[in-house]
Amino acid sequence: MLWNVVGDAKAQLPMHNTNNGSQSDRLDIKDHGLRNLNQQPPKNQKFQNRIHQNHQNHQNHQRQHQKTNFQAHVMTKGDTLLKRALKEMEKDKPDKEKAFAHLNESAIENNYEAMYALGTWYLHGIYVRKNKSMAVDYFVKSIVGNNKNAFYDLAVCYEKGTGIKMNKKKAFECYLNAALLGEKQSLYEVGRCYYHGIGISKNETIGLIWIKQAKLNGIVI
Repeated sequence: MLWNVVGDAKAQLPMHNTNNGSQSDRLDIKDHGLRNLNQQPPKNQKFQNRIHQNHQNHQNHQRQHQKTNFQAHVMTKGDTLLKRALKEMEKDKPDKEKAFAHLNESAIENNYEAMYALGTWYLHGIYVRKNKSMAVDYFVKSIVGNNKNAFYDLAVCYEKGTGIKMNKKKAFECYLNAALLGEKQSLYEVGRCYYHGIGISKNETIGLIWIKQAKLNGIVI
């Protein structure tokens, strides 16, 4: 992707109870007479309750529909701005300030890919002044949207102490999340962490299993 012009920051290294009772437990009008009928709500009350419930369900459905439409609108706007930034960067002579503005606006619209892109720009000092702590902030925001690349780069930052206090445990957790989301290099990193006991209890057997999966996915060790 065009965001990483100077390269990635990758490390080397309850069932519902439906029992209605037995037949003998059920009401028998012939044996119990009208006494049991009087215990039931009047038919018109049942009807009113049903109308009220249907009305409530309809209102809930409308609110959910409006919320979904609003979220879709926000996402669409963010995606559009992200595409504009990408299109600008594809030009022979891109307007970097314009691309940055589109990315920033897209991030404001909660576009997690734009957040990740801004993080890489600040991490490497691409078109902006390098700011590693700000890069980490953007990675942290981006992983909320399960951005696998943000998880990976954040893991590297945690492991190396780049822009944030070193934390091997959190580094491992981020590598693991990235791997589970499909980030292939993270397969190896998880295996490495297990094999050497980095941020997780040492287990060479499990480590080798992850490393094998990395090789099968084309990762050169």
